[in-house]
Amino acid sequence: MSSGHLTLSQQALGLRSVFPDGLVRLGPNSLYWRGRLKPSALAREYTVEVSLKAGKNPVVTVEYPSLQPNAEGLLPHIWDDGSLCLNKAGQWSPNMLLVDTTLPWASEWLLHYEVWKGTGIWFGDDPSLETSEDQTQLLHPVPSHMQGKQALEQLQ
Repeated sequence: MSSGHLTLSQQALGLRSVFPDGLVRLGPNSLYWRGRLKPSALAREYTVEVSLKAGKNPVVTVEYPSLQPNAEGLLPHIWDDGSLCLNKAGQWSPNMLLVDTTLPWASEWLLHYEVWKGTGIWFGDDPSLETSEDQTQLLHPVPSHMQGKQALEQLQ
């Protein structure tokens, strides 16, 4: 392990210190965290999962409530697997605590998501990207495994 890189145990301790009610599981080369984020006093509470494999970037998914795409079946700033696109390449490194970076970024993403649901505009990027053409470039198809989950939640 390179000097300065935090261990998965250190990451787990950081998560548990700020989110004592969250679930943390450690494996030999992986960490899993599940907890709740509420991006603002007026926002809904979201159940979020973070997985981190040694030497990789963290992966963040929203478990509940499921993210709702627009009428065209698109969501802003998600990866092909449905995980959240939280930062630019190289902004996160293994010497950073998830609790100080990834979880605040996820909370900010959720706040922008709620505004997007109400306005149709993703304000989470450069303000110059607020034209209709630029906004369509931020949208991605919802992965098929997420679509079934959304349909099931709507029946409940």
